[in-house]
Amino acid sequence: MTSPLSVLDLAKQYNTPGRDPVLAVRGISFEIHEGECFGLLGPNGAGKSTSMNCISGFYPATSGSSKIFDIDVYAHPKQARMKLGVCAQEDTLDTDFSVMDQMVRYGTYFRVPVEEGRRRSAALLDALVSTTKRTTWWRGFRAECGDGFRWRAPWSAIRKS
Repeated sequence: MTSPLSVLDLAKQYNTPGRDPVLAVRGISFEIHEGECFGLLGPNGAGKSTSMNCISGFYPATSGSSKIFDIDVYAHPKQARMKLGVCAQEDTLDTDFSVMDQMVRYGTYFRVPVEEGRRRSAALLDALVSTTKRTTWWRGFRAECGDGFRWRAPWSAIRKS
């Protein structure tokens, strides 16, 4: 069975002229299997963000490999990232736009047509939010959105209903 994520001997070194090299990630290896829940924990400066940026292909690794469903992140970055889902540490909703508009816009990043994104977003809002709040959220942003909803809302438009 294909592993959703496989990281082998991943290392990232920063080189600045006139300074000693800084090894931010020192050869980490792990594999995440289907159905597993995984977290990357460590103190500030431990290399968590750098590791994730290398794993996703955003930063080039100095050495090692990262594969998402057996797709090499560095050889085929576009295909690999199409299989990757990342939950931001901070919510990304913009208070200047309605929740519905943001859900639909986010779906277009994943090639979900606007009308399909509206349908999927409306279905999710119907299932999760009271009629009164849903109508208000469609017109404008509601600061009363709970944190969980604020983090999940962008993903709704790409979710299959």
